[in-house]
Amino acid sequence: KPAPVEFSVTGLPPEAAALGFSATPASGKVEPGKSVPITFAFRPSTASLSSSNLGIISAFGVSQWTQTTCTLVLKGGSPPPEHPEITVVVHGFIPTGKALADAEAETVAEVGAMATPRGGAKGAKGGKKK
Repeated sequence: KPAPVEFSVTGLPPEAAALGFSATPASGKVEPGKSVPITFAFRPSTASLSSSNLGIISAFGVSQWTQTTCTLVLKGGSPPPEHPEITVVVHGFIPTGKALADAEAETVAEVGAMATPRGGAKGAKGGKKK
């Protein structure tokens, strides 16, 4: 009988979360035949970058990319997930300090993030009926 898969995003370093990296939802359940989108985001702020080397470089007018790694853990399911642990690398773009400050002033700071799964998995799916 098909069974749901539980998922959780683990291993997001505290310093990465402080810079503005996040995963939503960070945990949950996927029913058989359904899917649950997980959004990996990077939303830096002037305040979050102020005490980091990344913020210093940004303040000098140099935009840059940063990244962090976390793990998507899948448990349960019938049949069980082919890849129970998936490494996810999340890349985030840090604009120049002025561009970031301007975006914050307009409250439109939707700075993008791109997640790349490693291991060939396409996401968390519950077991399918046979």
